[in-house]
Amino acid sequence: MSSYCIKVEPDERTIIGNDNDFILDTAIRNGVKIKVGCKGGGCGICKIQILEGDVDRGHSARSVLPLNEIEQGYALACQTKPNTDVVINIGK
Repeated sequence: MSSYCIKVEPDERTIIGNDNDFILDTAIRNGVKIKVGCKGGGCGICKIQILEGDVDRGHSARSVLPLNEIEQGYALACQTKPNTDVVINIGK
């Protein structure tokens, strides 16, 4: 099993996750507080911004994650898995 690093801004923390884990699950397991709603990609409460790195955004409703936000680097933590080490903004 591979692992990846997630640098969390503005907390300036780095956490380690497994390649099969969603960013939200890794964050919760490591004590990083990301707001959580439905965990299914339909509510948008767990929206984060990917500042660096490559991710698989998974499934999400376009009403909560429109294409213009994807172009700006936004993703839903509950549906997103890193393909590389990443830097995220959880927007505190």
